[in-house]
Amino acid sequence: MSEAESVELREFRDIVDACIDIVVLVQGRTVHARDFWAYVAIPPGRYGDFKAAEASGQYRLNDWGRILRHGAGRRPPAQVHEEMARIYGANSAFEEDLDAILAD
Repeated sequence: MSEAESVELREFRDIVDACIDIVVLVQGRTVHARDFWAYVAIPPGRYGDFKAAEASGQYRLNDWGRILRHGAGRRPPAQVHEEMARIYGANSAFEEDLDAILAD
């Protein structure tokens, strides 16, 4: 890839990251051992690094994207789940589907 193509690709990725988010439901435990859930909008260019940080268990959600909604407990209320699907197009099977595509 030429340097010009490299620059164009970086610029394209920057535009995509500025215009599109991947909305994910994150579930886990706080540093105080309390269950939580959060819907987070993550730029596509940061998604892979976010998943690595999530797997390590050492991360702060607001370092990775915009927290759209959050709360205590293991799962969001049905109303919030429906709202995220309606407003942001959140798909609870998205990460599994993406992982399957990337594995091929």
